[in-house]
Amino acid sequence: MIAIIGSGGHGLVVKDLIECLGKAFVFADEFKTGDIDGHTILPVHELIHNNYHSAIIGIGNNQTRRKVAENYSLTYVSLIHPKAIVSKSIGSIGIGTIVMAGAIVQTHVSLGNHCIINTAAVVEHECRIADYVHIAPRATICGNVSIGEGAMIGAGAIVLPDIQIGAWTTIGAGAVVTKDVFDFETVIGCPAKPINSHVI
Repeated sequence: MIAIIGSGGHGLVVKDLIECLGKAFVFADEFKTGDIDGHTILPVHELIHNNYHSAIIGIGNNQTRRKVAENYSLTYVSLIHPKAIVSKSIGSIGIGTIVMAGAIVQTHVSLGNHCIINTAAVVEHECRIADYVHIAPRATICGNVSIGEGAMIGAGAIVLPDIQIGAWTTIGAGAVVTKDVFDFETVIGCPAKPINSHVI
């Protein structure tokens, strides 16, 4: 049985993925109680007390996902949707990483721990994706891109080849990234520019 930590929208999508894999699951949450879709939500501390063998963090927010991973010593599993396409020659997939339906991950890609490769996102050859990165639906990461820890790549964004994206950056939805992005920077537009820069 796989424990899904987080019972919000992303947790529900993770539930669907686990059901597609034919596996049993239970919800756990730090802040919610009751039930969802007919399933009881357990307090997270019960997972540790009851010695659950497998867990996945079903939380889309990168900082929150990191906090949960650091606070709870559980055995985290990686999940790949049966309708995702993942190269047989992928470099590595870290613990707790999720590849959603329709996503494509190409050859020699390295995915860090607790990443989300969301619905229909594309990660091309030789990309290096650090821990806690979220690549949102239909975003495209072209070849040989490096993405730093905790970066959020917005829905439909495009990152051109050989770009370096810094840690804890935000790439706005639909942005086209044509040059490197510094740590903690937020960029939007086509071509993508820092949100605090003067746009004419």
